[in-house]
Amino acid sequence: MGAYKKLNKQDVYITSYEANKSYRVVGDDEFRTFDIDGFYVESSSGDYYVNPFHVSTGYSGATLNRYTGYKSLYQLYYSNFISQSADTGQDLQSGSFDNFIMSSLATGSYKTGFRVLPNKANVFSVPRKHSGAGIKPNSFVLSVSGAAALDSYSGSFFVSGANYIEDGADGLPESSDDYIQAPIPEELLRSGPGAEIVDDGEGNLVISSSDFLSTTGSFKVGDIIYPHGLFTLTSGSMLDYYRTDLDFQYKASHPIYTYNIRCQVKDHELNFTQHPSAITGSEGILHNNVTGSAFQPYITTVGLYNDSNELLAVAKFGQPIPKSDSTEMTFVVKLDM
Repeated sequence: MGAYKKLNKQDVYITSYEANKSYRVVGDDEFRTFDIDGFYVESSSGDYYVNPFHVSTGYSGATLNRYTGYKSLYQLYYSNFISQSADTGQDLQSGSFDNFIMSSLATGSYKTGFRVLPNKANVFSVPRKHSGAGIKPNSFVLSVSGAAALDSYSGSFFVSGANYIEDGADGLPESSDDYIQAPIPEELLRSGPGAEIVDDGEGNLVISSSDFLSTTGSFKVGDIIYPHGLFTLTSGSMLDYYRTDLDFQYKASHPIYTYNIRCQVKDHELNFTQHPSAITGSEGILHNNVTGSAFQPYITTVGLYNDSNELLAVAKFGQPIPKSDSTEMTFVVKLDM
């Protein structure tokens, strides 16, 4: 048995907080499992036609025409930016389109908030089920699985464990040892071993090595659109390296909305028990021991009902709570949605 009291609109309010879940996706197989698509796009198909055979296949098996993918990428995220205008010789930015700029802050040796899309790029898209409301800023880390740049002590650089480059591929000589000579991007050579691509919290993808940042004024290699779960690599020398066998770490943002239901009880309310064991006889008379002024009922449960008297939710207390007849009491029921 229970006692009922009607709630007012002001007794219900909503609060929210952000929960973050960490992900790490390593290798092409896990990229497929997570339905993360990675596409290569370029602008070389021609301005007036689309080549039906000019397609890129993503990790999950989806296909995208490279040219239409490039034009879509440009229209959504780069159409406001003109690099080195012929009239002024300066980078220009218009306000004609909403390109989902992550920050207008300008710091360092490059323009934060200014984007440049060359004639080719790698595009990666994390599905909503694994990115939630978006990728959390300052949580993005991208590297190549099992690969490291090593010095041969003879002036040459080699890639160790780079299974994305085959012996003899792209004109490279076949190697009999564990190292394959390869054209390592200048950004990685100058950044030193173990360098990774990270986001700077402002929508830019940069090389993580502090040594590299201190020796060059151009260390931006791509862009990230946090709420869309999408990132692009636009530095030409990085595209071949960061295409397959990737090690990708990030945190997804998931907003949690909480309904707070405030149940207020006045000091003169609910001071009698409704428990069936307190009733005697067919007329429903209360036992003498529960009708005196010294009797104090205990509250164990709060039920929430709609206007049709249908039970919607139940809140159980960790232990019974004595009902005070001299002080108002408030119980707040929290319901995560």
